[in-house]
Amino acid sequence: MPSSPSLGLRITATSPFNKRNADIIFRSSDGVFFHLHKAILSLASPLMEMMLGMPQPLILDSSDLDDLSGLPVVPVSEGSRILDPLLRLCYPTPDPVLTDAGIIEAVFESLEKYEMEDAKERLKKTILSCASGQCLPDQMARVYAIACRLQMEDVARDAAVASCRWRTVNYVPEMDRISSGALFRFLEYRREHHQGSHPTTLQQTPDISQSSPDGGGLSLAQSFPPYILNSPSADVILHTSDGVDFRVIKAILCLASPVFADMLHLKSRDSDLRPDDLPIVNVSEDSGTIANLLQVCYPVEDPDIIDVDSAQALLDSALKYEIIIAIRFAKAKWKEALTSDPFRAYFIARSKGWVDEARAAARKAAILASDYWLPEMEEISANAYRELLDYRWTCQQIVYSRVHLDDARRHMSDAPRHWSCLTYGDPKQRECNIIRLLLSINRRLPDAVAGADADVLVATLMWKMICDGAGRHSVEHSIWDAEGLLKDLQDAVQQITARRCQATIPELALRAPP
Repeated sequence: MPSSPSLGLRITATSPFNKRNADIIFRSSDGVFFHLHKAILSLASPLMEMMLGMPQPLILDSSDLDDLSGLPVVPVSEGSRILDPLLRLCYPTPDPVLTDAGIIEAVFESLEKYEMEDAKERLKKTILSCASGQCLPDQMARVYAIACRLQMEDVARDAAVASCRWRTVNYVPEMDRISSGALFRFLEYRREHHQGSHPTTLQQTPDISQSSPDGGGLSLAQSFPPYILNSPSADVILHTSDGVDFRVIKAILCLASPVFADMLHLKSRDSDLRPDDLPIVNVSEDSGTIANLLQVCYPVEDPDIIDVDSAQALLDSALKYEIIIAIRFAKAKWKEALTSDPFRAYFIARSKGWVDEARAAARKAAILASDYWLPEMEEISANAYRELLDYRWTCQQIVYSRVHLDDARRHMSDAPRHWSCLTYGDPKQRECNIIRLLLSINRRLPDAVAGADADVLVATLMWKMICDGAGRHSVEHSIWDAEGLLKDLQDAVQQITARRCQATIPELALRAPP
């Protein structure tokens, strides 16, 4: 590989790009001269064949010719570190050894630009050889991340399979450039492969209808209050995306929203309206979201928002129409909905850049036994999911240390494992005992123990009951036994205090994506 040229020094690329029988020269963006052959370039790239076959002017400008050889010089946008491996993939030479993820991506993008399909296949085989070789687990993670970026599912699958030779895999910087969804699929692929199943894809998006434990999706109201749907004083109609007409009062909308005020002002100047017609304003939101938004704006009882999706849809529309009162209401409801779906709330908060809300959601999500795919995962860096996984692992280690301080070796098999471990939990066996128990207890935490350390306290109680051999029915029964629950929680407080364990639940460290 040629070094960067110094001032006034001509740099020629190394063999085979320094042959005297060359008939054209490519000059890289950093000034390195590559002596090439038109025939090879034409065979490698239809685009090159077309460009090189175009008629040339009879007299070339002296700046277009090489001073030493008299060959035409073509400046290209790629630097020598990209152009050299790209051309080696086109020439009958050994494939270049590429280990830098940024270089691999840049080479692949240039191959696509020049329509070099055969060279792309050679590059793919080069990456595949890394995945099938005796590499370190970090290298497998890098190969997977690169393959995801370049949409090479076969390479990604081979890298995931190869990574199963190790129980854990570290997070590598290259993963910052893939989505949280891609990281989720990587970990799920490893676990399913370890359990003997044969996952078929790493690239297909899961079925959204089956993603969330609660089914996901926005629950739309089946009926709306008459003063919103068909007000007798209405002077404008809002037509929603699902075909519902809301006959509403223009003055209320204009007072609540400057955006609506502008929209209605323009609509009132519509010359096609008849005197007895109400102006119709089309909105992109569905009827459930518009009903909730109007209910906040009207001087009536606030809407009942109980799930993250509804709260998020209301907040998005409130921000869009700049309705301050609705923004405040939706944010408050969004925080209340954390308990019902903290995992989804975490990714929504991260995508919006809400630090405090993300930490609150992570605190709740840290006690979940298993995760599931979310569409929001595809919109945010894998770093966000990794931070949540690492945070959960740290919290579980704290819980474990509290439960097992007196006899640390008794239940070593129950100790929390690294977030990437192949045997990290079994959702089918633990979902009932952990998810249902913890979420139910969190909703019923007595004021006496609902302090800043409540999640760790509840998780400690749960872990103690599981490790002590409490059966499924015993664990579920404790949810409804308020007096017994309070006593167990207070006993757990006394045990923790007596042991003088100073470990507390940490703050989630959020790192901005690159």
